[in-house]
Amino acid sequence: MEEARNRNIRIGIVDNDPYALKVFGALIERMSSDFAVIWTCDLGAVAISRCLSPTKRPDVLVTDMSRRIGPHASSH
Repeated sequence: MEEARNRNIRIGIVDNDPYALKVFGALIERMSSDFAVIWTCDLGAVAISRCLSPTKRPDVLVTDMSRRIGPHASSH
């Protein structure tokens, strides 16, 4: 993942499929030079922790729509 300092929109990606993480990350960074994927992960708890961190908080979080992020999340 490229350094985010010179970019405007910081993006985090969470998905339980490692292939999807790689593909989404590459596609997003190719869409605009203003996009920087700052991290990817495969666990919802890790994503939440990073979103709560002042240094790792993304501007945009991309998630798997069928994925349960929290313990009480519903897939409906």
